[in-house]
Amino acid sequence: MSPGAYIAVFAVACLAGAGLTALVLRLVTRLQVMDVPNQRSSHAIPTPRGGGLAIDLVLLVTSVLLAWRYSDSRFLWLAGIIAGLSWLGWRDDRKSLPVRSRLAAQLILAVLVVAVFGRIAALDTGSFAIPLSWLSWPFSVLFVLWMINLYNFMDGIDGIAGIEALTAGLTLALWFHWSGAYAWSVVSLVIAGAAAGFLFYNWQPARIFLGDTGSVTLGGVFATISLAGIDQAGFPLSAVVLLFGVFIADATVTLSKRWLRGENLAQAHRSHFYQIAVARGLQHRQVSLTVLGLNMVLASLATLVCSGIQPIWLWEVIGLLVLGGAMLAVSRMAGSDD
Repeated sequence: MSPGAYIAVFAVACLAGAGLTALVLRLVTRLQVMDVPNQRSSHAIPTPRGGGLAIDLVLLVTSVLLAWRYSDSRFLWLAGIIAGLSWLGWRDDRKSLPVRSRLAAQLILAVLVVAVFGRIAALDTGSFAIPLSWLSWPFSVLFVLWMINLYNFMDGIDGIAGIEALTAGLTLALWFHWSGAYAWSVVSLVIAGAAAGFLFYNWQPARIFLGDTGSVTLGGVFATISLAGIDQAGFPLSAVVLLFGVFIADATVTLSKRWLRGENLAQAHRSHFYQIAVARGLQHRQVSLTVLGLNMVLASLATLVCSGIQPIWLWEVIGLLVLGGAMLAVSRMAGSDD
């Protein structure tokens, strides 16, 4: 595909994302699908949620069109997975589902993703790979489940989830283009464009939230795209982890700390690093722009890893140092409360 075609795809996705978000805003307002703030919330007034439905619809239509254009049934499976994740998130936005029911549904969809789009066969750093053998299947399913839920965990302030989708989508589009997987490049670019359109309504002060409708779907779709890239295009696992480094590090470290403290992991809280930063006086836009800066650095390092530019281990170490430094800085902001 030509640069002009990619620009057109991004522009159309952006306009579609913005236009559909405006329509969804009217819908959820009429249905009273509201996020009412409590003591653990990062917002102060009731705000409509479920805006991710706009992004989901853009992705759903894109998947069907790609299935027709390339005569590839995998994109019909992708459309079905998007529909399933979107429905699950919408149900949760309308009326909170029990944790067990939600996880059971996510598990079914995760198994389907791995069955259709491929597995993580090895812990590949770009320099060396450790085969997973029979652990490949469960590891891949857990990867999808974790991506679904960490994206949900990290969607807690204005703009942060949209920023993540924008930067990750653009980067993956570049990687797939280099590998010749143009259809997957289009899917990634559409995510970025639709997220950019949604950000017009989600930037501080947000007029609408992504909701589980969007966060669950984005997490699941990014997991699907990542598996396709790892299994079919040879992306190193370490490059994918670096690309989503901010979300993966924050969610994983926070969950681990809460587990070690014996806290209820299903209970809402405000102990994520981005939440601590807001609690210490930073505005939502400041934190989200900081995440954008970190994402740009990590995406550059991940691209060096994915391209096989030596020394690969150095880019990975720098990425870990960047993430560690950012978390240390936030921990110092928290002081004795951490």
